[in-house]
Amino acid sequence: STERYRRTDSGSFQMAVMGWTNDYPSLDNTLSPLFSSTSGDNPSQYANKAVDAALASARAISDDQSRIASLQAINKVIAEDCPSAPLLYGSLLQAWDKRVTSVYVRPDTRIDMLRVTLVS
Repeated sequence: STERYRRTDSGSFQMAVMGWTNDYPSLDNTLSPLFSSTSGDNPSQYANKAVDAALASARAISDDQSRIASLQAINKVIAEDCPSAPLLYGSLLQAWDKRVTSVYVRPDTRIDMLRVTLVS
């Protein structure tokens, strides 16, 4: 409802139901939008200057392993602060005909239709 969104956007709530799906498989794709104090997608209104600085630093790391390690450390800080608690994680079942091949289900649970082929 409009009231729900107004209250969520303004932070005038004690508990709310929200959803999030990554656009691509990266921890940064969850941490930065949901927990950066400057993000418009931060419904908990979490603000931690050390986390903000660490996220900015992690984005500048070009080595994948080093960036992942940095993001995992940031994730631990956020988990200790506990600005939100996931209560439910849904699953999506998908099925297709045996004539359909090369099906790739993306991390956001959508099928990459550009890869799908149909065998006669």
